[in-house]
Amino acid sequence: MRSNNGLWWFVVIAVVGAMAWAGIRVLIDQQQASAEKIPVQIGRGTYQVQILSTPENRDKGLSGTEKLDKTEGRLFVFPESDKWSIWMKDMKFPIDIVWLDSEKKVVHLVKDAQPDSYPETRFTPKKVARFVLEFPAGSIERSNIQLSSKATFEVDTTGVQ
Repeated sequence: MRSNNGLWWFVVIAVVGAMAWAGIRVLIDQQQASAEKIPVQIGRGTYQVQILSTPENRDKGLSGTEKLDKTEGRLFVFPESDKWSIWMKDMKFPIDIVWLDSEKKVVHLVKDAQPDSYPETRFTPKKVARFVLEFPAGSIERSNIQLSSKATFEVDTTGVQ
């Protein structure tokens, strides 16, 4: 009778590898979920936002995220004021986008940016901005966010790349 040791070891290694991969994914998801969040007050709304202050996490943004609760968002912190563009690469839901100058005043708004706008469309403000907020679509209306509205939040901008 022929031994199936080779097949048995292959199965064991495959199962262990799959379990390791699943464990790594859980850790990554937990790390992303527990990433630093701060409160941002803007218009009539208060949001818990995750800070994105490195080129890598700003580039990823909300790509691949399944959904945001009504009171969640992302805060893109840039190293300097410029006309920073936002794209909808790998997005799964529409969002509202708010650009803020260095004084945290709204300088540009986009309502209901759609996932299927990528790759044709990049959303770019008319004025320079230091920060960009992304919220679930409908947040601008719900919170009465307007041009010249001022946001309130505390974020350390030293060392932002």
